[in-house]
Amino acid sequence: MFVRESKVKWLTKRRAGCAVYSQKGLARKTGANEKMVRVAVIGSGLIGRAWAVVFANAGCQAVMYDTDPACRDSLPDAIKAECEILHRHGLLADADDVLARVSVTSSLADAVGAADFIQENGPERVEVKQALFAELDRLAPPETPIASSTSAIPASRFTDQL
Repeated sequence: MFVRESKVKWLTKRRAGCAVYSQKGLARKTGANEKMVRVAVIGSGLIGRAWAVVFANAGCQAVMYDTDPACRDSLPDAIKAECEILHRHGLLADADDVLARVSVTSSLADAVGAADFIQENGPERVEVKQALFAELDRLAPPETPIASSTSAIPASRFTDQL
Protein backbone atom coordinates (compact mmCIF):
# COMPACT_ATOMS: atom_id res chain seq x y z
CA MET A 1 0.00 0.00 0.00
CA PHE A 2 2.71 2.52 0.88
CA VAL A 3 5.52 2.43 -1.61
CA ARG A 4 8.48 4.54 -2.50
CA GLU A 5 7.60 8.03 -3.69
CA SER A 6 8.93 7.36 -7.18
CA LYS A 7 6.49 4.45 -7.62
CA VAL A 8 3.30 6.23 -6.53
CA LYS A 9 0.53 6.91 -9.05
CA TRP A 10 -2.53 8.83 -7.87
CA LEU A 11 -6.09 8.43 -9.03
CA THR A 12 -6.32 12.09 -10.01
CA LYS A 13 -3.72 14.65 -11.07
CA ARG A 14 -4.93 16.95 -8.31
CA ARG A 15 -3.75 14.48 -5.64
CA ALA A 16 -0.04 15.28 -5.79
CA GLY A 17 0.80 14.67 -2.10
CA CYS A 18 2.60 11.57 -0.89
CA ALA A 19 2.53 9.48 2.27
CA VAL A 20 5.64 7.41 2.69
CA TYR A 21 6.68 4.67 5.08
CA SER A 22 9.49 5.47 7.48
CA GLN A 23 11.21 3.51 10.24
CA LYS A 24 9.24 5.50 12.81
CA GLY A 25 5.88 4.65 11.28
CA LEU A 26 3.91 6.40 8.61
CA ALA A 27 4.93 9.99 8.32
CA ARG A 28 4.38 12.79 5.88
CA LYS A 29 7.56 14.08 4.28
CA THR A 30 8.30 17.43 5.86
CA GLY A 31 12.04 17.71 5.39
CA ALA A 32 13.92 16.80 8.56
CA ASN A 33 10.75 16.83 10.68
CA GLU A 34 8.08 14.18 10.72
CA LYS A 35 4.63 14.40 12.24
CA MET A 36 1.96 11.87 13.04
CA VAL A 37 -0.09 11.16 9.95
CA ARG A 38 -3.84 11.62 10.25
CA VAL A 39 -5.68 8.98 8.23
CA ALA A 40 -9.40 9.23 7.52
CA VAL A 41 -10.99 5.78 7.32
CA ILE A 42 -14.31 6.08 5.53
CA GLY A 43 -16.68 3.16 6.14
CA SER A 44 -16.80 1.09 9.31
CA GLY A 45 -17.42 -2.42 8.06
CA LEU A 46 -14.95 -5.23 8.60
CA ILE A 47 -12.43 -3.80 6.11
CA GLY A 48 -12.70 -0.25 7.44
CA ARG A 49 -12.20 -1.39 11.03
CA ALA A 50 -9.20 -3.49 9.96
CA TRP A 51 -7.63 -0.50 8.17
CA ALA A 52 -8.14 1.70 11.25
CA VAL A 53 -6.29 -0.82 13.41
CA VAL A 54 -3.49 -1.23 10.85
CA PHE A 55 -2.98 2.54 10.53
CA ALA A 56 -3.16 3.11 14.31
CA ASN A 57 -0.72 0.28 14.92
CA ALA A 58 1.68 1.95 12.45
CA GLY A 59 1.57 5.14 14.53
CA CYS A 60 -1.10 7.07 12.63
CA GLN A 61 -4.08 8.87 14.08
CA ALA A 62 -7.02 6.99 12.50
CA VAL A 63 -10.25 8.99 12.29
CA MET A 64 -13.23 6.85 11.33
CA TYR A 65 -16.45 7.96 9.68
CA ASP A 66 -19.59 6.07 8.66
CA THR A 67 -22.90 7.39 7.35
CA ASP A 68 -24.85 5.14 9.73
CA PRO A 69 -25.11 6.61 13.26
CA ALA A 70 -25.64 3.15 14.80
CA CYS A 71 -22.41 1.92 13.18
CA ARG A 72 -20.54 4.97 14.45
CA ASP A 73 -21.89 4.42 17.97
CA SER A 74 -20.76 0.78 18.01
CA LEU A 75 -17.27 1.46 16.59
CA PRO A 76 -15.36 2.04 19.84
CA ASP A 77 -16.49 -1.32 21.27
CA ALA A 78 -15.95 -3.12 17.95
CA ILE A 79 -12.41 -1.73 17.55
CA LYS A 80 -11.61 -2.57 21.18
CA ALA A 81 -12.80 -6.17 20.71
CA GLU A 82 -10.74 -6.58 17.53
CA CYS A 83 -7.62 -5.14 19.21
CA GLU A 84 -8.05 -7.49 22.17
CA ILE A 85 -8.30 -10.51 19.85
CA LEU A 86 -5.19 -9.43 17.92
CA HIS A 87 -3.31 -8.82 21.18
CA ARG A 88 -4.34 -12.20 22.60
CA HIS A 89 -2.93 -13.92 19.50
CA GLY A 90 0.32 -11.97 19.65
CA LEU A 91 -0.48 -9.89 16.56
CA LEU A 92 -0.72 -6.55 18.36
CA ALA A 93 1.84 -5.50 20.97
CA ASP A 94 -0.16 -2.83 22.77
CA ALA A 95 -3.93 -2.73 22.24
CA ASP A 96 -4.38 0.34 24.47
CA ASP A 97 -1.81 2.28 22.43
CA VAL A 98 -3.66 1.44 19.22
CA LEU A 99 -7.06 2.28 20.74
CA ALA A 100 -5.75 5.67 21.82
CA ARG A 101 -5.04 6.54 18.18
CA VAL A 102 -8.49 5.59 16.81
CA SER A 103 -11.35 8.07 17.00
CA VAL A 104 -14.82 8.37 15.45
CA THR A 105 -16.46 11.44 13.98
CA SER A 106 -20.02 12.09 12.84
CA SER A 107 -18.90 14.44 10.05
CA LEU A 108 -17.27 13.45 6.77
CA ALA A 109 -15.85 16.97 6.50
CA ASP A 110 -14.23 16.64 9.93
CA ALA A 111 -12.80 13.22 9.04
CA VAL A 112 -11.13 14.31 5.81
CA GLY A 113 -10.55 18.05 6.27
CA ALA A 114 -7.17 17.65 7.97
CA ALA A 115 -6.36 14.16 6.68
CA ASP A 116 -2.96 13.31 5.25
CA PHE A 117 -4.36 10.15 3.68
CA ILE A 118 -7.89 8.86 3.06
CA GLN A 119 -8.84 5.17 2.90
CA GLU A 120 -12.32 4.60 1.44
CA ASN A 121 -14.17 1.39 2.34
CA GLY A 122 -17.69 2.00 1.06
CA PRO A 123 -20.14 -0.46 -0.47
CA GLU A 124 -19.12 -2.11 -3.74
CA ARG A 125 -21.61 -0.19 -5.89
CA VAL A 126 -20.36 2.13 -8.63
CA GLU A 127 -22.95 4.84 -8.03
CA VAL A 128 -22.16 4.91 -4.29
CA LYS A 129 -18.42 5.12 -4.90
CA GLN A 130 -18.88 7.84 -7.57
CA ALA A 131 -20.87 10.01 -5.17
CA LEU A 132 -18.52 9.32 -2.28
CA PHE A 133 -15.35 10.04 -4.26
CA ALA A 134 -16.84 13.27 -5.60
CA GLU A 135 -17.58 14.34 -2.03
CA LEU A 136 -14.14 13.24 -0.80
CA ASP A 137 -12.47 15.11 -3.64
CA ARG A 138 -14.47 18.23 -2.76
CA LEU A 139 -13.82 18.09 1.01
CA ALA A 140 -10.25 16.82 1.23
CA PRO A 141 -7.16 19.00 0.94
CA PRO A 142 -5.92 18.89 -2.67
CA GLU A 143 -2.63 17.24 -1.70
CA THR A 144 -4.29 14.37 0.19
CA PRO A 145 -4.18 10.97 -1.54
CA ILE A 146 -7.45 9.03 -1.59
CA ALA A 147 -7.28 5.24 -1.75
CA SER A 148 -10.07 2.71 -2.17
CA SER A 149 -10.54 -0.79 -0.82
CA THR A 150 -12.57 -1.74 -3.87
CA SER A 151 -12.16 -5.37 -4.80
CA ALA A 152 -14.16 -5.69 -7.98
CA ILE A 153 -14.66 -2.22 -9.46
CA PRO A 154 -11.84 -0.58 -11.41
CA ALA A 155 -11.08 2.80 -9.82
CA SER A 156 -11.50 4.51 -13.20
CA ARG A 157 -15.22 3.65 -13.09
CA PHE A 158 -15.80 5.87 -10.06
CA THR A 159 -13.08 8.52 -10.47
CA ASP A 160 -13.28 9.36 -14.17
CA GLN A 161 -15.40 12.48 -13.52
CA LEU A 162 -13.04 13.96 -10.93
